[in-house]
Amino acid sequence: MDIRVLDINNLKNFNPIKDEILSILETSKDEDLILYRNVINAIQTSKRITTKQRQELLMSSKLNQKTLL
Repeated sequence: MDIRVLDINNLKNFNPIKDEILSILETSKDEDLILYRNVINAIQTSKRITTKQRQELLMSSKLNQKTLL
């Protein structure tokens, strides 16, 4: 069997989750796409806030540790 048939580049990019999501998006109505976009944006915003809060907590705990020493 010729290894070129396998197309190694496509195997590197194989992502079943992304493929499933793209399949859902391709068959969705415009109204649904707007909803999906809003949900994704809300999740991304939530993750950013969580990361920022986590950093603030870390900084606060470091300051408290220095005070205790």
